[in-house]
Amino acid sequence: MTAAELERRVARIHREMAVQAAREARPTVVELEPLARLKLHQHLLEEADGRESGGGLFGRVEVDRIVVEDIVCAPASVVRTGTRFFDGGGYPQMEAKVGHAFVGHYHSHPEGGGEPSELDEAAWKRWRARAGGIAFAGVIVASLGRGFTRQLVTAYVLDGLGLKQVPVSPSMVLTGAP
Repeated sequence: MTAAELERRVARIHREMAVQAAREARPTVVELEPLARLKLHQHLLEEADGRESGGGLFGRVEVDRIVVEDIVCAPASVVRTGTRFFDGGGYPQMEAKVGHAFVGHYHSHPEGGGEPSELDEAAWKRWRARAGGIAFAGVIVASLGRGFTRQLVTAYVLDGLGLKQVPVSPSMVLTGAP
């Protein structure tokens, strides 16, 4: 075996170990890094038309947390209504371009309510399967008033034990200006 072959084999083993650790992780918090917070806020301001919007969350899964380092907004072609957001985006295929793993999905609830609907939960389960079965973050940004005056960011983690609400770090209440 050549040195290059050995390096590739070691790299493959490390990737496999990281994926296995992510599948076994039981995160208790979703951390939004500064770039992700800024892009989330900007996206929601741009899409503040009373219809749901969203996109993919990219970062890493650790044993006790999911760290979101970047977001990718859903394409303009997705179906958006006041109570539904149908996103078939190819986020797992974007990992190489973004430079981070696909670890979750976010969307807004412009009519309020930070709890996931049955459709949200079903979508998160599909997204988690597409992401390789790792622990998966679902983030909902719910309006607290009319328009985009105040929005509460709520996070959920779907892992091998099921769905649970977890804190967002740092906690976020978005206002009308970034």
